[in-house]
Amino acid sequence: MNTQMQSDTAGPAEDERQPPVPQEVLRTWAGRGTGAQCSLCGRSIQVQEVEYEIELAPSGTGRSLYFHFDCYRTWDAQSQRGI
Repeated sequence: MNTQMQSDTAGPAEDERQPPVPQEVLRTWAGRGTGAQCSLCGRSIQVQEVEYEIELAPSGTGRSLYFHFDCYRTWDAQSQRGI
């Protein structure tokens, strides 16, 4: 059974993409989309959408993850469950 979200910022089907492996989060910001690619669904985050930026602890990468609002909620819930 394929259950995709039905909104403009719809995330992927549950089995479509795996969320990035959780790492230690330093900071989380939310604001207008900047056109960054969502780290969960892979689509661009448009200016009219909410963009979450997650700054990860430097472990050689010092990178950030970017999410649509719904994708962030999915990633956060799965991270807390250890998926």
